[in-house]
Amino acid sequence: MAKERSQEFINMARRVFPINAFSILVLVLFGDIGALVVHGMSRISSVLAFDVGMDILGIIVCLILIYSCILEQEYDSARTAFIRLVFLIGMNLNWDILAWTFNGMAEMSVLVKLFNSLYFMMGFFMSLHFWEYMETQLKLKGFRGLRLTNVISCWTGVLIMVFNWPFHYLFDILEDGSYRRGSFYWLCLVPVILTFVTVAFVVLKQRISFRERAVFLSYEAFPLAALLCQIFNYELSILYPGCLLGTLVVYANIYTQRRKMIAEQQAKLSEQNIAIMVSQIQPHFLYNTLTTISNLCRTDPEAAEEATVLFSQYLRGNLDALRRSEPVPFATELNHVRNYLWLEQKRFGDKLSVKYDIREQHFRVPALSLQPIVENSVKHGICEKDGGGTVTISSCAVEGGYLVVVEDDGVGFDPAKPREDDGRSHVGMDNVTERLKKMCGAELKVISSPGKGCRTEIRVPAISQERRGK
Repeated sequence: MAKERSQEFINMARRVFPINAFSILVLVLFGDIGALVVHGMSRISSVLAFDVGMDILGIIVCLILIYSCILEQEYDSARTAFIRLVFLIGMNLNWDILAWTFNGMAEMSVLVKLFNSLYFMMGFFMSLHFWEYMETQLKLKGFRGLRLTNVISCWTGVLIMVFNWPFHYLFDILEDGSYRRGSFYWLCLVPVILTFVTVAFVVLKQRISFRERAVFLSYEAFPLAALLCQIFNYELSILYPGCLLGTLVVYANIYTQRRKMIAEQQAKLSEQNIAIMVSQIQPHFLYNTLTTISNLCRTDPEAAEEATVLFSQYLRGNLDALRRSEPVPFATELNHVRNYLWLEQKRFGDKLSVKYDIREQHFRVPALSLQPIVENSVKHGICEKDGGGTVTISSCAVEGGYLVVVEDDGVGFDPAKPREDDGRSHVGMDNVTERLKKMCGAELKVISSPGKGCRTEIRVPAISQERRGK
């Protein structure tokens, strides 16, 4: 239970952070422009105007990157680490703007010192977060020593900057409020360069494609080139725009991988649709249904005619699912299940009872996602119980989305027990779980115990319905 709550908190944090990061950067951008207009426009030289202009453009690019991640709504560990990295770059560009805006104002010397200190300190955390992104993206294992080295390097850099406040060995702010580089300025470069070296070492050691290797190293190449320029002319503040340029290359790679993954998922979903369709039209079901219709022809011709129509509709529903790459209305899927259950009731008679409690059906689910669940309840729950039982299908609106429940009072089973090899294909339920998650972000949960039936819950988030326009 504690583990589940911890994971829920992590998932919530991943959803909330990008929106908060975007909002903070928007406020920061307007604040920077306001401070620049009020205090700095008339005093900034052409070189510094270029620096500040690059910083403002950089913050706008950071906003675009974060907003694009918000639209995709994919917040795994790697994506969250990337958003944090972009956010830190945006904030560091902000400190650079403010430092140059108030530079040379004696009455603002404390602020100039503070902004420059934050500028350097956040650079250390940027390097650490790039390591974190690389670690999660490449799923690195066995590099705990290097990770610890980077963490220690980051906090060492922070301590170096803290001790600079009274001793001024990295930089100092003169009486007129102007920034002056110190004799030991190079010390603040050591933590960043150390992280760059460890990243390069790990990337070159990994068995990845040349393109992926070039992507990760580009985040180092652009900042290092900018750093060389900045060492000789500190007024040319292009280090973090260089970091942002490297980040754009990383994002381009993320976008390319995302499109490739979507194409692979669509191909896989198409294969799963075929597999599910085949799994639902098993020879034994065709034989049993046709036998039932044959018997009805002698005993109840009208029921036989109705059974024939429903059976044809059932087959058509399976074939139509092959052409559907998008979720279908729940009412359509429910109608398909009704046809299946009607045919099974004709076969099993009083042994199978069905109840419906449909309170909400204005949402979408993947085609053939409900029928395999219902079939499992009939075949492995009710039919194996002496005297039969009842299958209940319900749906309702809940907070944050919709809930579909398939429940039976059959023999039940132990979900924790390994599945026995009974010679039958169980591809249906596995594919349903995956298709529900990928096509509409839904979660499937099975609750059962021996002798107490089975309850299967499908939670469909409302946001997936809004994104598809219902």
